[in-house]
Amino acid sequence: MALVLGIETSCDETAVGIVDDRKLLANVISSSVAEHARFGGVVPEVASRAHLESMQQVIKQALKDAKTGVWPNHLLLKARLLTDGGYTKEALALLQGKQQVFTSAADKLEYVSRIGRIYEDLGKEQEAISFYKETIKLGANQTAYFAARAALQAGQIVEKRGQKKEAILFYEQCLAMEEHSYKNSLDQRAKAGIARCK
Repeated sequence: MALVLGIETSCDETAVGIVDDRKLLANVISSSVAEHARFGGVVPEVASRAHLESMQQVIKQALKDAKTGVWPNHLLLKARLLTDGGYTKEALALLQGKQQVFTSAADKLEYVSRIGRIYEDLGKEQEAISFYKETIKLGANQTAYFAARAALQAGQIVEKRGQKKEAILFYEQCLAMEEHSYKNSLDQRAKAGIARCK
């Protein structure tokens, strides 16, 4: 049958799905919710730039996922969809106390990253930073983007607090991570963060 690539953008998300004969091969979502949070809502210019920055990486990740044939852990996928849909407390309730369920290095990495993002979305910044640090530690030598994204997010949190030297260290960690799917986009944001902090 036909192989279909679907692209969808909403105000703050860029998504790509790949379907083959009604079988979902890949579903990748990039959310820019965190970028809009500091403005108190979606800013169209920021949203359009986020779509442009993430589109190529989202397509590449979807193609990669479709080729591997490996579907994400169902708990992590459900938590991702809940978080991206704004159901942050429900996502936290789903994942709390389930760390031992995740046995692969990739799932453990996504778990700590997802918990960090959930805590950040809930305004629990110190807890978020703890999980982001764990994500950086677990993912420093992996090709998944979670560690780089965690370093960027932690940098943004401490920068917002006025801790510019610490923010620069997190941004530099983000830049040092190699060969992940969102390298260009995350590096641009980290470089912008460094420039703001100098």
